Amino acid sequence: MANNNPLKPPKNTDLPFFAYGIFKPHQIAYSRIENHVRKYYEKEINYNMLIRDGVPLITPSNGKSHIKTKGFLIYFNEGSSKEAYKIISKTEYEKLYKWEEIKIGENKANVLMGANPKMGSSGMEGKSGDYDGQEDPYFKEAIEVVENELNDENKHWSSIHDFFKLQMSYLLLWTAIERYISLKYNCPEIWQNRKQLANEEVFKESLKKHVNEERKVYSAKDLREYTLRPENPEHAINYYYTIRCNVAHRGKALHSDEHMLRQSLKELFNIFKDVLDDTFDES
Repeated sequence: MANNNPLKPPKNTDLPFFAYGIFKPHQIAYSRIENHVRKYYEKEINYNMLIRDGVPLITPSNGKSHIKTKGFLIYFNEGSSKEAYKIISKTEYEKLYKWEEIKIGENKANVLMGANPKMGSSGMEGKSGDYDGQEDPYFKEAIEVVENELNDENKHWSSIHDFFKLQMSYLLLWTAIERYISLKYNCPEIWQNRKQLANEEVFKESLKKHVNEERKVYSAKDLREYTLRPENPEHAINYYYTIRCNVAHRGKALHSDEHMLRQSLKELFNIFKDVLDDTFDES
């Protein structure tokens, strides 16, 4: 029975990899294998693409369908393929995928085939499956909702309703961030995913660009102190996450919180927006 265990690498790691989801160039997880890539070619295969939990999976065509799946045939550097496949396999779940070999023209390739595809999946609209993580609602519409909250520069805390909206925006932003890091890293512990994000170069650079002061926050759970410092990304992500936990578990609503929460929302929004822009940059 499918479960939440990560995949084991495919049997033949010398074969190229056909990527149609998060490991495609200019998608969320491509940077994790980029250093191992020798070359890649855009390809189209006669397989149906389905969506489950917001991520794509493919299944064999029934012969009557004209739907195709667009992706990239990726060749790894000599001596790097085992490590690349290890990264890919550790990121994906057995409940979603299984490794299979398919023919693409005259070439064989490894591909992540959908596991139990009829369970909780829906079809793609149109006649081709072309996944683009940039269209994920948490990276598009959710970001727009948060941006609208921030764009009202004349808005100040005038009622508990306004403050709740600010809290809701902060929690929504963190929902988007946690989706990003879980898709990209899939570490056993969520704090490890946050640490990975903090160590991305774009996060470090954006932190220094958007934060120009030090602030402290205390955890509502154990009163531990967390300090925001532009030069320390791991401390910064822990600071922003502590505010998220305080909002979710304590719901504290005091005048003194409004400035800290709005400033943190603005900073973290701009940082995460830079991360997304860098991830989906096709230049």
